[in-house]
This record gives sequence, C-alpha cells and structure tokens, in this order.
Amino acid sequence: MTELCRSAYRVNRRVIREAPGVRCVKVFRIAAVLAALTFVLPVLAATHVPADMDLDKLGQRLSATDAVGIFTKLTIKGKVDILYRDLKAYHAGRSSLNLKVLKERFLLMVQGIVLMVQNKDPELARDVSAARDSIWAMLADPERFQSA
Repeated sequence: MTELCRSAYRVNRRVIREAPGVRCVKVFRIAAVLAALTFVLPVLAATHVPADMDLDKLGQRLSATDAVGIFTKLTIKGKVDILYRDLKAYHAGRSSLNLKVLKERFLLMVQGIVLMVQNKDPELARDVSAARDSIWAMLADPERFQSA
C-alpha cells in the first residue's frame, strides 16, 4: 500500500472514530477502503508503458477526450504551462524552487488528471498513469527538456 493510500485510509478512520452517534461504522469503513482504492487502481492499471507513448500524443488524446469538459481542459493547460515555465526557470538556474517541489506538483497534476478521466476514458487514464515516470524523467533531465 502506498503512503498516499495509507494517509487516505488514516484520515477516513479518524472520521469514523470521531463521528458521534454513528451506527453505520461498516459503511464508513467501506467508504474508507473505496477512497484508498481510488488512489491504488490507476497505479495497478499502469503495468507497462507503450513504446510509442509520448507527451504530444497524450496531450492530443487529452484534448480530444470527452471525459472532461472544456473549462477543465483549459485549467489543466494552465497548470501545465505554469509547471513548464517553472521547470524552464529551474533548468536555467533562475528558480527558487527545487526539483523535489516541482516533481510533487507534477505528480499531483498527473494524479488529478487520472482521477478526472478514469471513469469515462479508462484507457487514457491508464496510459497517463503508465507514462508518468518516463515523462518526469524527460522533464527532470535538462538536455531532454530542452529538446522537447
């Protein structure tokens, strides 16, 4: 179980213990397990990275999917642009942010995208989740980042 799953489970267990007068503890426990599974399932589905998977194709598929609306796509694009700008500044040595903070922001953004599309476009969610590490490796490497 990943650390993220453990923390989600702990939060839900605390809510169960602190809820006064709740007789349906089993329902809350089931909800806690389901909440933890929402973080685990995309990771389990990502068993391999397709050989032809690249950032441009994922971007095109995300733009074309009906799993999220236009305003959500614009919000995602804004977040991607900000992350790109910050990574560019980091690689140029002009950023006060370190690579750990940037990776955290990247992972949260990818996790949010996976959670948004997993119900209506599970293949895209699987591919985004599977490509997460290879995309980060490309973004973190200054030479590969400049050539992208």
